[in-house]
Amino acid sequence: MKEDWTEEQVRKYVGDGNDTHVVPVNVAAAAGQRILNFRAVEEILARSERIAVADCFCRKKMQRCEHTLEGCMFLGPWYDDAVEEGYARAATREEALAILKRTYDDGLVLVAAEADEGPFKICACCSCCCFQFAAMRKFGMKNALLTSTYVAAHDGDLCAACGACVERCHFGAVGRGGEGIVFDPGACFGCGLCVGTCPTGARTLVEK
Repeated sequence: MKEDWTEEQVRKYVGDGNDTHVVPVNVAAAAGQRILNFRAVEEILARSERIAVADCFCRKKMQRCEHTLEGCMFLGPWYDDAVEEGYARAATREEALAILKRTYDDGLVLVAAEADEGPFKICACCSCCCFQFAAMRKFGMKNALLTSTYVAAHDGDLCAACGACVERCHFGAVGRGGEGIVFDPGACFGCGLCVGTCPTGARTLVEK
């Protein structure tokens, strides 16, 4: 039987609702876990002088999927602890971007842990292993993940109803209906996974 998150575990990592989180490397920080689209990731890495790459804590622990383990980035001051303690390795900006591009193309959701000084960690998350998805779906912790500053837009006239967006969405915002693709913008977290694989350009990201 595959392991699954308990409520006690996810509450430890997600926090008590006051935006204080203990990330899986056991360091407390005032932070929010925010969904990113790939352009936002590019902008963050372009500003980052020190980047460390690590295996995904959640996928390594849960082993519920075949997605790549490598996909967590530690930035800025968090780089030092990650490299010195041996759970991450130094990477160039180009290497880190290529790794995250592979995970994004593979359908993983990019999430940034943010503090007042900016993002200090970026994770490529799968909904089957990630403790934040478990917090939302299994235990009703709605603030475990914060939406991005974007939301997907759907053009029904361009849509070919191929279903690529349905397969890519981790949040249940896209589905099939009697007349084609049904989209609920209120359920969209703005990750952009549906946009890059839409063959007709029916999916776009717009600012909220």
